[in-house]
Amino acid sequence: MKPILIGKRHGRAIIVNRQLQIANAFEEMISDVSPKIHSVIRRNYDRYGYNLSLKINTEKRSNLTYLLIKHLEWLFLLFLYLCCEKPEKKIKNQYV
Repeated sequence: MKPILIGKRHGRAIIVNRQLQIANAFEEMISDVSPKIHSVIRRNYDRYGYNLSLKINTEKRSNLTYLLIKHLEWLFLLFLYLCCEKPEKKIKNQYV
């Protein structure tokens, strides 16, 4: 996906695309609905996410990861549209 804007995370500039905005809006929605579930998800992502990303080092693994994340993006978007009053506003507010 093409970049939409430059955002900031932990004081550093990052490239933001729609997929990242959707994932972060979904995470925010989970946090709003159930902080405890969000805490468990965030803790596991923080613990295992980086190490897992190091294993995505071949074209085949990269393509598989893209497909998995694309399906997650659609699932996140579906939940945002079903559960949020103004899902596009929530998505757009990420990294603003």
